[in-house]
Amino acid sequence: MTDERDGEVYKTAKIGDQIWMAQSLRYLPTEPAENCDFLWIRESEEPEQLATYGRRYSWEGATRIPCDYMSKTISFGNGDFPLPHQGVCPNGWHLPSIDEWKKIAETVDNNINKLLSTEWIYGGNAGTDEYGFNILKPQNGNNFREFITLDNSNKKAYTMVFNNWTSMVTKETNLPLKDVENAYLRCLMN
Repeated sequence: MTDERDGEVYKTAKIGDQIWMAQSLRYLPTEPAENCDFLWIRESEEPEQLATYGRRYSWEGATRIPCDYMSKTISFGNGDFPLPHQGVCPNGWHLPSIDEWKKIAETVDNNINKLLSTEWIYGGNAGTDEYGFNILKPQNGNNFREFITLDNSNKKAYTMVFNNWTSMVTKETNLPLKDVENAYLRCLMN
C-alpha cells in the first residue's frame, strides 16, 4: 500500500477478513490539529529507527480528535466521532478499535507468537510471524511494544500492548493523555 500523502510504501497483512498495515505508520502530518495548543508527534525520529519501527505518536496526534475534547462530551459510538475513525491514517484506512484488535487475537487462537517477528525471543517463547504482521521486538531495553487504539468510551484512551510474556493486553488511560505519547500505530483497511 502506498500512502498518497507522502509516497511511503507499507507492507500489508491479511488476518482473517481484516487487512492491516504490516508496518507502523511513518506519516508526519503537516496540517495542525483543530483547537490544539500542543500535538505531540515525534518529528525527530532517527531515519533508520523510523524506517524500521515507524513514527511514535501521542494519542491526540494519532486520533486527530480536537484538543478541546475536555470541554465537550465525546462519545465515539455516536455523535462527532463515530467508528471507524480515520485519524492520522491514510484515506481508506482507520485507527483500529479494541474489538478489531481482539478479532486478530481470535483469528490466531490467542497465540500471539503468530503475530510477532521471528526476532522476538523471550523466555523460551519465539515469534513465528505466521501472518506477516511483523510486530518487532522491543528496543532500548523495553519489554513491550504499544499501539494506539480506540474504543466507544468517553474520556479514555486505549492502547494495545504486546509484551515479553507474549500476551496482548489493553491499557486504559484517563484523559488528559499526557502519558500516552510514545505509542506506534498500525492502520486497518476500511
